[in-house]
Amino acid sequence: MEHRFVWLCRLTVMVAILLFLSCKKKSQQPSPAKTIYLKFIVSSESDFSGLQDSIFISMRIEKTRPFTVLWESYLPPMQLSDLPKYSSRLEYTKVFSSTDTGLLRFGFRYTIKNVGEFWKYDSIGKTDLNKQIHLNFK
Repeated sequence: MEHRFVWLCRLTVMVAILLFLSCKKKSQQPSPAKTIYLKFIVSSESDFSGLQDSIFISMRIEKTRPFTVLWESYLPPMQLSDLPKYSSRLEYTKVFSSTDTGLLRFGFRYTIKNVGEFWKYDSIGKTDLNKQIHLNFK
């Protein structure tokens, strides 16, 4: 009887150890978030005063794989004649936090009524913390 009790105690201890070791999961630490400052600039070097066509501009931050729009903001619709010169440029700074290690890009998509849709993008590298993109109409 004593032999069975010792054997049962040993078996219980072994099962407890195996359960403890098998249930222990490795925790993967998430990448620390990095803060990125992105500056969007819109201006014109040309005189579009005679053009009354409308332009619709959006600023975007995208993940390329899988494609996902992470942030998008629209400027108010304006006429081409209202595009500001560089001295009066439109500037918008977006503070963006990301833990993503994949390729990100940021930029503009714009549509000129009766002309078409266009875009301008730049990539955000893994070490980039401060970038700007300039949509300059010439």
